[in-house]
Amino acid sequence: MRRLLPVLLAALVACQVDVEGAPCRPGHAEDCPSGQGCGLDKKCSLLCGEQSGALGCKCPPNDGPEFAADPAGSRIEDAPYPTGVMSPVACRFGRLGDALDAAAAYATSHADTGAVTRAYGDAPVFGVAETGEAFPLHVAAGVTLIGTESTNALTTVRADSSPLAAVIDLQGVIERVALEGAAAEGVGVAASCGATGTPSLRHVAVDGAGLLATGVAVSGACGADLDDVEVRQTVRAALLVDAAERATVNVVGGGFRESGIGVEVRGGTLHLEGPPGVVPTFLSGFTNGVTLEVVGNANHGIALVGGATPITLGVSRVRISGNAGTGIRIDDLPTGSSVAVVDSEISGNTSLSDGSLYASGRRAGGLILNQSVPPPFVFKGNVVACNDGDQLGFYASSVEPMKIGPDACGPESNFVRTKTGATAVFVSPYISVDARNNFWAPDPPTYVGTGFVYRDACPIEPPPPVCP
Repeated sequence: MRRLLPVLLAALVACQVDVEGAPCRPGHAEDCPSGQGCGLDKKCSLLCGEQSGALGCKCPPNDGPEFAADPAGSRIEDAPYPTGVMSPVACRFGRLGDALDAAAAYATSHADTGAVTRAYGDAPVFGVAETGEAFPLHVAAGVTLIGTESTNALTTVRADSSPLAAVIDLQGVIERVALEGAAAEGVGVAASCGATGTPSLRHVAVDGAGLLATGVAVSGACGADLDDVEVRQTVRAALLVDAAERATVNVVGGGFRESGIGVEVRGGTLHLEGPPGVVPTFLSGFTNGVTLEVVGNANHGIALVGGATPITLGVSRVRISGNAGTGIRIDDLPTGSSVAVVDSEISGNTSLSDGSLYASGRRAGGLILNQSVPPPFVFKGNVVACNDGDQLGFYASSVEPMKIGPDACGPESNFVRTKTGATAVFVSPYISVDARNNFWAPDPPTYVGTGFVYRDACPIEPPPPVCP
């Protein structure tokens, strides 16, 4: 055995000799002996150590329009100096922010085609701890950020630094991305105008973790498009729209949940729409199918807050339910505003928040219209049911009567189901409400106010479901 020791020691020494061709990982100089570098062929060599720009040692140029990001890629300050080409992996940007910056530079000179930043990896996570990101990330006009096609999970941006004004500044497009507010306290996605186009989010999830103030905030004159966007657990609004007068925000599908307020509008035009064909019916108790949901928030579901900028709200096929405040609250909208709520469900809101108070201490869990002069108002085909307090509250002043419901019984008739001990409708002494051609349970409904007109109610057969 003693005779073998010199042989073993000699073998160990031989393994440490600086021999070219040893296997390595591109971008990891520590894998190679001193003086050598790792080539794109995954082999150590003196050539790549001494001349990092030599052929085979440095990533090829990227002529666009796609720029790849991957946590397994390289940082721009390290060899092989990534350019965002898809292959080899070492030439992908290891930081998402670097890939977005490269795409923005390309889009600036290629306005006709734009650029794409595409994430790779199996459920990749980009954050301060994971990839050294610097927030906010900028998705410029003309740039589309597309998450990985991994079947396991969305690409994740983890906002693990605080405080931040915004995690992502959006002027372009985001697709298939999840944002986690691990430590950030500002806005998740701040959407505003770029040089061209409308900022868009498609299949995006924002989890505020009880830290982010706002999930998605839209400002400026361009509006935004949101398709299947889910926001939850924000301190204030899950969705905040504070845009210019003619700026339009279109929201289709998704949900705004478990936040301070589900949707807050301070200016601009907002259209909330559930998937086509999904309409609530009081005989199926209540919404039949999947829709856009504003549910489980600590205050109002939807709050319209009047200021200097007119507000236009359109709500269609939306479920507004289980909020601790009022389902929809409308406050002091300026001239030029309008509200339309159709084919939607407002149910099970508890009116427990301070914002649900109105009219000398009354509470309304369904809807409150609270302003001196009401805006143009359309309310048809809705289910308003099982809210605490008043189902509908109209605290306004108008010479002309407000009309809710259609001219004849049919699919545009509203259904109002009142909880035991609650009031169906409150009407202030300064306005009249024409509520004919609707369904009521019980019928006649309980109400307050001499200006309430409910005669010619629609017959209900069979009996509708009762409140829990």
